[in-house]
Amino acid sequence: MGFKIEPINKEEQDKILTSTSHSPFLQSHAWGEFQEKIGRKTHIFGVFSKEKPVGVVSAFQVQARFNSYLYVPWGPVLNKWEKGMVEELSVNFRSIAKNEKLDFIRLEPRVMGESEAATLEKIGFKKTRSFTQPECTAILDLSKSEEELLSSMSPSTRYNVHNVERKGVKVRQGDGQDIEVFEKLLTQTAERHKFTVDIHPGYYKKQYETLKEENMMGIFVAEFEKEPLAAALVTFFGDTATYLYAASSRSQPKLRAPYLLIWKSIKESKKRGYKYFDFWGIAPKDASPSHSWAGVTNFKMSFGGERVCYAPVFDLPTSNKYLLSKFIEISRRPVRKILKF
Repeated sequence: MGFKIEPINKEEQDKILTSTSHSPFLQSHAWGEFQEKIGRKTHIFGVFSKEKPVGVVSAFQVQARFNSYLYVPWGPVLNKWEKGMVEELSVNFRSIAKNEKLDFIRLEPRVMGESEAATLEKIGFKKTRSFTQPECTAILDLSKSEEELLSSMSPSTRYNVHNVERKGVKVRQGDGQDIEVFEKLLTQTAERHKFTVDIHPGYYKKQYETLKEENMMGIFVAEFEKEPLAAALVTFFGDTATYLYAASSRSQPKLRAPYLLIWKSIKESKKRGYKYFDFWGIAPKDASPSHSWAGVTNFKMSFGGERVCYAPVFDLPTSNKYLLSKFIEISRRPVRKILKF
């Protein structure tokens, strides 16, 4: 069967993505627009069979300290993996890498069987553990009733959710002006947990504005007597709401505002008709205590979600610098403490 790689319009792109279970917002048209706004060149195209779109790819050029590469987060998204389709994609990826002088291509698919992985390896891709996105997450089934959701929590979490509300903490849905609130809380979180917030200038503001325009992002703020104690940015796409970023104040830690913040985010996601609530990042089951997501895993899992782990990452070297950059990447292995309570 012949496949063609051609431009794809926004409607066709998002239609394919939203028909996928646990819809991958990182492949969405809006996410591509956001990447361009922070200076990353984007390549968005569809895979067509008999003039019908059967797959979509959003790829972003990343300029790292020691290399440059083409990155495909949570993709490619294909109706069905076939050898001819993957080979055609590989030709297109190599062409982009050659024209842009990139050192490798990195695919970070979420779901992949052994046969698909073998096909990638046959055409030159190398399996790696270099995850950019979380390797595992916790997924909550929102088809359950609120009573069932509460009963699936750990007893202490269920108690905290109710107790926080009884103490007078309130959660509201914010707007663009609350991005400054979030960023201030994030700065406090970074100082408390000793990690740096080293992202593009205006990163969260640009992301919120771009995704909000497509009704893909909301901001939730937990307050006590009008003092912001915690805030979260939540994405809404396809069938899934994702608890993407969160930050909390060093003030009033005994009120435990994050418990109510998550519960209200879950309730709003269910109200909007989403099937799943993704907690965005936990450690694998047998991970060491030093794992970068270990600190938040028990907290997130206490809400009753199911641990889901994704397929390996695959790199396709396109220059001799790949081996050097891979060596540096492995030897440095920075521990990424991202937005933890």
